[in-house]
Amino acid sequence: MSPRNLSRVFKEKTGSTVLEYLTLLRKEYAGTMLNNPEYTIEYIASKCGFKSARQLQRILKN
Repeated sequence: MSPRNLSRVFKEKTGSTVLEYLTLLRKEYAGTMLNNPEYTIEYIASKCGFKSARQLQRILKN
């Protein structure tokens, strides 16, 4: 399956794009990690696949 076809089928079946879904999974994982006071926001961002702590904070606001 081509990347374009995968994107089209994924959106058709789930109602969201692959990127939106991936961001949702990362956001959920970050939310669970935020419950641990030993983890810094920078550490959580790197473990969840965000480019920076600022990007994670921006996504958590939405």
